[in-house]
Amino acid sequence: MAGSKRSHATNSSSDSMRTAWELKKKPAEQRLLNLTKQKKNGDSVSTDKAIVCSFGLQNPTMDRAHSMQANLSPDFPSFVKPMQMSHVITKQRLTLPKLFCDAHLPKEDGIIVLLDENDQLHDTKYMMEVRDRYALTFGWKSFSTANKLLEGDVLVFQLVEPWKFKVYIVRDTILTKVDDPNQDHFHRKLIEAGM
Repeated sequence: MAGSKRSHATNSSSDSMRTAWELKKKPAEQRLLNLTKQKKNGDSVSTDKAIVCSFGLQNPTMDRAHSMQANLSPDFPSFVKPMQMSHVITKQRLTLPKLFCDAHLPKEDGIIVLLDENDQLHDTKYMMEVRDRYALTFGWKSFSTANKLLEGDVLVFQLVEPWKFKVYIVRDTILTKVDDPNQDHFHRKLIEAGM
């Protein structure tokens, strides 16, 4: 008798997990289908859509980055990339959206120039990796360090020339008129120091 209760509890638990998975899976499949349709139609494709945090809340930094992207000239393709720990601390390399690279970048390794908001140029190594993934490797670390990138910041990459991106940085912190700029600077320094 105890065994049948346990089996029933396990089945209902796995049923609820399966239902939760199905609810998450359908929107993801629809986004992928929409991206595939955009690619077939020749439209510019942005593969890094807004990050949805736990409980379905939108990430405000990502929302601001998408607003910035929407205001850029449509003559130059662009994509949005949220910074993760591996991009700014551990691996110090940046993977690029495959659909964007396939549609807009050369199919060979080379040097891609990143132009930051201070009009400083940074050479980075663009390379195709295993399983047709594209990444910026050598030079990415110096760009990340020079621009004090942190996990949670979001970058908007706008391709202005075949081997050159203008990069806009949307910081994870927002200052309002009543915020103390020194407090925000201090907060970012604590994060940079790992505290």
